Amino acid sequence: MLKNLYGKIVDGELRMADALFEGYKPLVYADIPEFDQDKQYVVQANPLDRGADILIGIEIKDLPIETNTEHQMV
Repeated sequence: MLKNLYGKIVDGELRMADALFEGYKPLVYADIPEFDQDKQYVVQANPLDRGADILIGIEIKDLPIETNTEHQMV
């Protein structure tokens, strides 16, 4: 059974519920596109109230570049 199908943004924070209460809207989760898992990672973006629903988006971020080029062999 799916949980947290509806939400409401209150004071900038998302409140979620499994029932459609007054003022709550359907939650829509963005698809995760293909990305380079060796160089990038995905995080959940801030929820966006689009009027009819609330979008839970994503952000693709770059991994930090390792500057240590000396590797010790074990």
